[in-house]
Amino acid sequence: VIKMPGGSAGGRSPSLVTPADIGPTIEEALGFEPNESLDQRSLVPILLGEPTGAREYIVSGLNDEEYAIRTTPWKLILPVAERSDVRPRQLYSKPEDRFEVNDLDPQKSDIADHLELQIWRYLDARRRGTIDSLPPLRKDILSSS
Repeated sequence: VIKMPGGSAGGRSPSLVTPADIGPTIEEALGFEPNESLDQRSLVPILLGEPTGAREYIVSGLNDEEYAIRTTPWKLILPVAERSDVRPRQLYSKPEDRFEVNDLDPQKSDIADHLELQIWRYLDARRRGTIDSLPPLRKDILSSS
C-alpha cells in the first residue's frame, strides 16, 4: 500500500508492520530524522529493499475490548472486556491459518500463555513509558509453528 518515489510497486514483505509506522516513514521519506520506537518504525528501508532488523512481535488493540499479539509464526487474540458476549482467547498458526479458522489455544496453551503474558507486559510498559525495555519473547515462540 506504500510506494516510494522512484521505487517499484507490487512488492511484498514478510515484515511485521503497523499503521503507526506510517508517521516515521513519511518523516524519513521527506528527509527528516524519523521518530522511532518499539511501537513505530520507518518502513523506508523495507520499501527500498534494504535489510532491516525484524520485529519479534507487534501488539494491537481494539477499544480496550481485545488485544492481539502477532509474531511471524503466531497470532494470539486476547479479549479483555468483561462482557458475556466476549469470545475466548484464540491462538492461530501464521501464515498457514490465513483466515483464522483453527484455534490452537487448547493444543498450544503454553505458547498462548507466554504471548498473553507479553501483551500484559507490553500494556504495562506502555503505561509506564518503558516500552523500549521489554523482555524478548522466548526463542521457541519465535520459531515454532
